[in-house]
Amino acid sequence: MATRRLRPWIILVLALLCGAVAAMLAVRFLRQQTTPLLAETPKGRVVVANRNLSVGTVLTPADIKLVDWPASSLPLGYIATTAAAVGRGVTRQVQENEPFLESKLAPKGAGGGLQISITEGM
Repeated sequence: MATRRLRPWIILVLALLCGAVAAMLAVRFLRQQTTPLLAETPKGRVVVANRNLSVGTVLTPADIKLVDWPASSLPLGYIATTAAAVGRGVTRQVQENEPFLESKLAPKGAGGGLQISITEGM
């Protein structure tokens, strides 16, 4: 009869012990999962607009800045150096912090103004 009284206590102790072990394992698992998220990801450098720029603006060093960009999501045709952007005209409106793409800039030496947005023969 004494064993029947102890049985509910043994079950309760075993349940608490299993719960504690499960909680410890869950915390350990979650800590291992967040470590890769905190690790540094590879980065590239992209030239972006320092302010809103309208069509025809010839880029100066004050108009652009170089920022880190996740290497896995670099946009196609991005400009990677300030030297490649300075002196080129903007052919499409560019917003602040928007990356410069080759398709948004006139060729070097083409200048600025409305003439860079008008194609040959128009």
